[in-house]
Amino acid sequence: MSLRTPMHLVVALATATALLPAAPAAARPAEPPPAGGAVSSFLVGVHAPTDARTARAADPARLTDDLAAVGRDTGARLTVARVLATGDLLVRADRPLPAGTTRAVLDRLRQRADVAWARPETRVRPTSTGTPDDTRWSDQWDLHDPLGGVYAESAWATGADGSGVTVAVLDTGVTAHHDLAANLVPGYDFVSHPADARDGDGRDPDATDPGDWEEPGDCGDTFRPSSWHGTHVAGTIAARRGDGAGVAGLAPGARIQPVRVLGRCGGTTADMVDAIVWASGGTVPGVPANPTPARVLNLSLGASVSCDPATQAAVDQAVARGVTVVVSAGNSGADAANYSPAGCAGVVTVAASTVTGERAGYSNHGAAVEIAAPGGDRSRGVLSTVNTGRTVAEGDGWAEYTGTSMAAPHVTAAAALLLDRRPDLTPTALTELLRGTARPTAYPQECRCGSGVLDVDLALRAATDRPGDTTRLVLSAGARPGEPLIDERGVHLAGTLSRLGTGLPDWDPAGLRMRRVDPPTGPYRLVLTVPTGAELEYKYTLGDWEHVEQAYTDSDAGCFDIDNRRLTVAAAGTVQTVHDRTVGFRGVWPCDR
Repeated sequence: MSLRTPMHLVVALATATALLPAAPAAARPAEPPPAGGAVSSFLVGVHAPTDARTARAADPARLTDDLAAVGRDTGARLTVARVLATGDLLVRADRPLPAGTTRAVLDRLRQRADVAWARPETRVRPTSTGTPDDTRWSDQWDLHDPLGGVYAESAWATGADGSGVTVAVLDTGVTAHHDLAANLVPGYDFVSHPADARDGDGRDPDATDPGDWEEPGDCGDTFRPSSWHGTHVAGTIAARRGDGAGVAGLAPGARIQPVRVLGRCGGTTADMVDAIVWASGGTVPGVPANPTPARVLNLSLGASVSCDPATQAAVDQAVARGVTVVVSAGNSGADAANYSPAGCAGVVTVAASTVTGERAGYSNHGAAVEIAAPGGDRSRGVLSTVNTGRTVAEGDGWAEYTGTSMAAPHVTAAAALLLDRRPDLTPTALTELLRGTARPTAYPQECRCGSGVLDVDLALRAATDRPGDTTRLVLSAGARPGEPLIDERGVHLAGTLSRLGTGLPDWDPAGLRMRRVDPPTGPYRLVLTVPTGAELEYKYTLGDWEHVEQAYTDSDAGCFDIDNRRLTVAAAGTVQTVHDRTVGFRGVWPCDR
């Protein structure tokens, strides 16, 4: 039997405890008018109290009345959101204010005897970032996209990078790529047939990938260039981070042990079985003992047969040694239980997900799948390390590949990060941590891709019993597909966004644009990392208040605006999902009357 290769808010305080009393009004320095763009919050400086009279003048109730008066005069509803650590105040409007209204609010605030200064609140941006300086980092959606990624940066912030964990990549071997060289440990070439090995002999200690190209007549009628598949898989796991070039692996401190089982026309089950045993620290006749047994095995390969007893026995041995075996589900859009090793017991079978966090159409699925991870689709593949040669190795390169082969190494790397922090984890416990912290897809019953999409940040929080103070909030909003106005404008989340720590103005109708996860059927989704316990009030719009969400009735009343939705953010370190099946929008049929 042959194995084929490419599977491929901080919560805002409701009221201020006090407004510090005023001193007599003094000449104020001239301040520039507000810059262009709407303003929804203001910073207000106050004078220190000088006597009881001015202290009484700063009573919070009086300030609330004064702000209400300002609102009536200017058309804005103003409230004191909180007192800052400096004693200054954050004042918020109920929605973004145009420049003229902003000036009027500032003028009224500055007329108060107890106000030292007032100005629009501005956005603060970093002048440098803590993200990797690898030149292709921006293309690695699989690591950082909030909807489809695995939240690598938050995971790295814990200090975990996979150091001390050896990961065996059972694949085509690896090439001498500068993004990988520092993290390689000696492996082994288990391709036993010299013609398939393409290196002049059978098994040997050199796991370098000489190329797996196929000439017409080798395995088919067409020429196929070398895939450099093992190098790509290895880069997703442990490419160096922060070296100013290339890409970053999810576990950039892990050690990669290349174990070659695939060559020209793939590989054999027998070679794979031996490789599983050897890589996990077992004995293989005629092969020297593995000096650095792996804690995690990655098998981005498979055959369209059920799991055979030999493969199952090899997996059982590995798991008994405390080794986690991660395998790709397969790329046939079929039941993974009918594929090997995806259908074996004890393995972590991984389906492929897309940039929108849904299962890729080609990915195998079913009860055998434990979890999904980024594998890409036609629109976006997974970028990683390759070689530039068409047949034999030539130079370092990077390329986007697509498949469950690309999904599995994300889970393998996540396992390395968990073992970095918790070396005591058994394969079962590690798998449950990954499954228990995954983000559900929009339609789990249709996805049939295990517990959802890998979230390594949440997995690490659970493993170390440090949930932090934020929650992953997943909002889904249904909308009729194909409506031109909806497609053109897109669905947006409006509400008390500042409570979610977004830095966006409250009640900005275009504040947060959602993404349709499965064109042309929807729904629209948004994933936010928000302060635990925050109270959110929100609704959906098409980017302006003229097209706010409505409910439709069959009565003469027709459509009516939906009341503001409300939710309380759930416990820290968890995933909270909210499914809002909106009916329509004002101005869009059937609410266009």
